[in-house]
Amino acid sequence: MKTKIIVCAIALGSLLGLSAAGMGGGMQNRTSFSGFDLNNDGLVTKVEFAQVRAQKQEARAKTDYPMRNVANAPSFESIDTNSDGKITPDEFSQFRQNSMGQRGKGMQNR
Repeated sequence: MKTKIIVCAIALGSLLGLSAAGMGGGMQNRTSFSGFDLNNDGLVTKVEFAQVRAQKQEARAKTDYPMRNVANAPSFESIDTNSDGKITPDEFSQFRQNSMGQRGKGMQNR
């Protein structure tokens, strides 16, 4: 009986993990501001942004993980709202909040 319970628990955990991955993986796949700020100066330049994005795409390609919506990924310019060539923590945070709001609206319309 104990063996059946353990096997069922493992199977359920696997199913839940697969369903989360199938739904885009949620927030765990998102890189934080500090992950983009490669030189730790408190700002993200276009070069840093492109470097991190390329590294992330390369890592995903190596694991054969499907690279969905790459063409729809936000541009540096869409996050750099004051167009000064640098993303601040505030701009980054505001973009994340706005994108989460847009996802919520999309889910409500389903």
